[in-house]
Amino acid sequence: FAYYKPRGIITHSPGKGEKSIADIFENKGIFPVGRLDKDSEGLIILTDDGRAVKKLLSPECEREKEYIVKVKTPLNSRFIKIIRGGVNIEGYLTKKCRADKIGDFTFKIILTEGKKHQIRRMCAALGYTVAGLKRTRVMNIRLENLKPGQSREIKGEELETFLRELGLK
Repeated sequence: FAYYKPRGIITHSPGKGEKSIADIFENKGIFPVGRLDKDSEGLIILTDDGRAVKKLLSPECEREKEYIVKVKTPLNSRFIKIIRGGVNIEGYLTKKCRADKIGDFTFKIILTEGKKHQIRRMCAALGYTVAGLKRTRVMNIRLENLKPGQSREIKGEELETFLRELGLK
């Protein structure tokens, strides 16, 4: 399933008083693949297939994940160039990525790795604070017209392509 995780929902291991994706889908036997932090929103893949989880999350596989990011201050002319080349976050240089400015405060970024809070940390290292972060795509699976809290089954050619790209078909 493709699920639009709203802000405020926990992907894994909620604390007291927090609501997780497992609470929403408790009887379906499915679980989220990967994470999106509490303050982020957007696409999460839900599955009951452990093979897909391993193939999707394996760092050496470099699966594309696309995000729309809004920052609190206007982006300067160097930001996109710097972020594309990799950013040093606490002694780790992130992999090169694709990024494009889409507004004074907004950019699109496509990553092939997923370190904890990576985009927020990359922005912070360059002097920016993230105001909003939304994942719009994982590989060929797109958020499409889903609204926060909605899900849709991944099927047909979309599923076939996804499984083939994961090496499961």
